[in-house]
Amino acid sequence: MVGGAFSGKKKIFKGVRVLDFSRVLAGPYCTRMLADMGAEVIKVEQPVTGDDARGFPYVISPGNTGYYLQQNCGKKSISLDMRKKEAIAILKKLVAVSDVVVENFRPGIMAKYTLDYESLRAVKNDIIMCSISAYGQTGPLSSFVGNDLTTQAMSGLMDMTGEPDGPPTNVGAAIGDTIAGAHAFGAISSALYHRERTGCGEYIDISMLDCMFAQFEIAVQTYVLTKGEKNPRRAGIHHPTVVPLGTYRAADGWVVIGVFNDSAWKRLAEIMGKTELIEDNRFAGNAARAANRETVIGIVQEWVKNISVKKAVVLLQEARILTAPVLSVSDVINHPQIKAREMLAGVEHEGVGTVKITNSPLKLRNTEAGVSGKAPLLGENNRDVLTGIGFSSTEIDLLKKNGVIYDKL
Repeated sequence: MVGGAFSGKKKIFKGVRVLDFSRVLAGPYCTRMLADMGAEVIKVEQPVTGDDARGFPYVISPGNTGYYLQQNCGKKSISLDMRKKEAIAILKKLVAVSDVVVENFRPGIMAKYTLDYESLRAVKNDIIMCSISAYGQTGPLSSFVGNDLTTQAMSGLMDMTGEPDGPPTNVGAAIGDTIAGAHAFGAISSALYHRERTGCGEYIDISMLDCMFAQFEIAVQTYVLTKGEKNPRRAGIHHPTVVPLGTYRAADGWVVIGVFNDSAWKRLAEIMGKTELIEDNRFAGNAARAANRETVIGIVQEWVKNISVKKAVVLLQEARILTAPVLSVSDVINHPQIKAREMLAGVEHEGVGTVKITNSPLKLRNTEAGVSGKAPLLGENNRDVLTGIGFSSTEIDLLKKNGVIYDKL
């Protein structure tokens, strides 16, 4: 049983079959989005251990963890030894009846197994293949080992995160993976639409580094448009050029406060009981406030330090000033907004009952997106999937006996 008030409306990718060679996060995040939209996702896993995420912390049952369950709910699992030619033959049979192939191996690995795009096109001319890697399929770093942390480091994001006099800091979630996964989902969706219109397949090369670099909304332009005279650096908890815009310590926690124009500055001054600031030329316009950044930050901090986060947020929201409390993970999990948006879904899992995982953030009016089932056991769907492409029960038993396929059932 899956939690959430799902309507039973049709899902957009119902009837689309995805062969998923990916593991851990970037690829599984993408294919989870496809599964949430109705695609049949067949996850290809190595024998015995399966996806590395099956061994990550917070074990639900042997071979299944909270990490694995969240990224792989609603998928099927087949487990094959890709070192055996029989396994490659099976996979190519599956390609022939699939729409999309997703992988996040290091560049060159799929070619080693004759599962690269050109080889798969020979099996199915209109196949859509998406490769996700740390640095992409081309360039001097293409063969380098990488992950979320390395791409945060190389993208410039870590250098932009943290206190000015502190070390470069990675953010608190693996956004290098999830942003790449979301971009891959968008590219695959576009390729499916293109194929619907033209009959042509596509090869998609997603680099985690490219996706991270593309997130800079102003830092790149700051450097480019000043011809390198300004090299953006981390500014800590306050924005370097929009003032005030940052995080402030209230009496019982932290609160975000932001002002983007003089009208909002006037309202903030009134709330703080400092109407004299409205006519003060030091604060007339953002450029002036930025020139007096530390003074502005100090004035706002002095006001908010003696009131509660709740009171500050109420006062500021009533005045239509940008604000929000800084919540912990436990706070946001239990927040009424998250509950109202049905961003947690309950999935029934063998031996443990209902496990709550994040739901799809995609909210559609006429169709539906959302968790469609539990994550599979390793090799749980071997028999069903192979039967679907013409293997008899006897042949499947022999494949298992010969170590071509594997399951923990």
